[in-house]
Amino acid sequence: MVHHSAGPETQTVRAIQSYHMDSNGWSDIGYNFLVDRDGVVYEGRGWNVVGAHASGANTVNVGVCVIGDYSSRLPSGDALESLRVLYGVANERAGKTLTVRTHRDVNPTACPGDALHDWAHNELHNNNGGVRPRPPAHNDDEVIMSLPMVQQGASGAHVRRVQALCIAYGGTPRTEINNSGGIDGIYGPGTVRAVRAVQNDGAPPVDGITGPVTWRALLGV
Repeated sequence: MVHHSAGPETQTVRAIQSYHMDSNGWSDIGYNFLVDRDGVVYEGRGWNVVGAHASGANTVNVGVCVIGDYSSRLPSGDALESLRVLYGVANERAGKTLTVRTHRDVNPTACPGDALHDWAHNELHNNNGGVRPRPPAHNDDEVIMSLPMVQQGASGAHVRRVQALCIAYGGTPRTEINNSGGIDGIYGPGTVRAVRAVQNDGAPPVDGITGPVTWRALLGV
């Protein structure tokens, strides 16, 4: 479920968390993920904890908040790309194409603004986030072999996908991504360590490069 913070793009995740905890009395930040103007994704409650972002609809939606006010304009291209990646990973985890919702679809609110609401329904949903959901078993090999080898120094959408899948993997891979700047689309030392941790868990070789065996482990196929 897509949200906006309705504040300035410079608003920090910590400020949003403090508001949710101190003013609303919640146990943590309400969103599952947040995206800033540079496209960096921050884990809030993550994939496996129910959020607190849409009354009556939290248990069946993952809440993603784009920091800023998008009533009359769209977020940056980097932020939109990160939304696509998160939606694609959610589809892969579910094994199907999920319905895109925004906050105003389920509650009486202007969130996430007219521009972002329209984009979510017209662009994000219609192109499936640019990522195919997890395929039937007989197509697994074809899909895995179609994915690129990604390694240190790379940047862009495929790196964001690796990072998002490492967070979904949990454990050390998740910790390494979160501790090295989140999903920022840059295959740096933190991403190398995260991938090596996945490989150490039974997906050799342990070289920090995301190739077919590592993609298979990350996608769970």
